[in-house]
Amino acid sequence: GREFGVARAILRLYCSLIAAQGIMIWKARAINDGEIKRAFVQAYFICFLFSTLSLIHEHASNEGVVSGRFFGIVKIIAMMLLTAEYGWFTFFQPPVVFTGLMSHHSR
Repeated sequence: GREFGVARAILRLYCSLIAAQGIMIWKARAINDGEIKRAFVQAYFICFLFSTLSLIHEHASNEGVVSGRFFGIVKIIAMMLLTAEYGWFTFFQPPVVFTGLMSHHSR
């Protein structure tokens, strides 16, 4: 129905944004500044945190946009894992992690 069409349109927009961000990250591999790389990781942490909270909210409201069945729960768990991984790098990794191996060996 209409809800499926709206959900599909939003999903396509969201996937387009994630794909564009992937290209930015791919191109940013050559950057040697660890603070810039850390900023990317922090931004992804916020992105996936808010996306996960949004999915949980939609799942809990059960208005038909997000399936509350098995795959809906799997999607939420996957988003929670992505959020946790980006959170780990955001809050618990030392700055040297973001400078990369090449810049560490060139000193």
